[in-house]
Amino acid sequence: MANLSKKARDYVQKLNFANPDEDEEAAEILWLHSLAVCYSPQYQSDNADGLRIGWPRIPLPTTADALQKSAALGKKVRALLDIATPLNWQSAEYKSLLSLAVPRGKTNNWSLSESWGYKDGKGKVYPGAAKPEAMTQPPDYAFAESLGAPLAVRLNDESRWECVPSRVWEYRIGGFAPPKKWLSYRAERII
Repeated sequence: MANLSKKARDYVQKLNFANPDEDEEAAEILWLHSLAVCYSPQYQSDNADGLRIGWPRIPLPTTADALQKSAALGKKVRALLDIATPLNWQSAEYKSLLSLAVPRGKTNNWSLSESWGYKDGKGKVYPGAAKPEAMTQPPDYAFAESLGAPLAVRLNDESRWECVPSRVWEYRIGGFAPPKKWLSYRAERII
């Protein structure tokens, strides 16, 4: 049985979708639509208060076509968030992402010798003081301009990540920025 409230079932049926208990697409279409909406920068900006208190209000399309288009975008978001989902990086829709967070170095030295982490008095590791550097925007970064200016994240004297979008770098989950946290646990020097 699909995990939908009576109101959600009525809405899906009003738009002439199949029985959600028998059709997986109908059962997940509202979730996928919600995922697409919640990851929209415009929605996040316009609804910051509702998101902050964990009570977002999701607008519902009035047509089945609009709901299907939104759900299709939600499927892409789901695939990008799920590390177990294989993506065809050579396809047109994902190929441009290959220019983000590109490792560059003079050698194959990927050690993390920058001070990305520190320990508090109890030995708990936190992101350190190291900061990314602004970089000149390469031509193939234009598609990601909405993600903010490109940054270079120094790993050591010879290597760095290039084209890390500033909005990705600054994104927070539970108060922490995932890239900074990831680096802090892998740093050779935790001060």
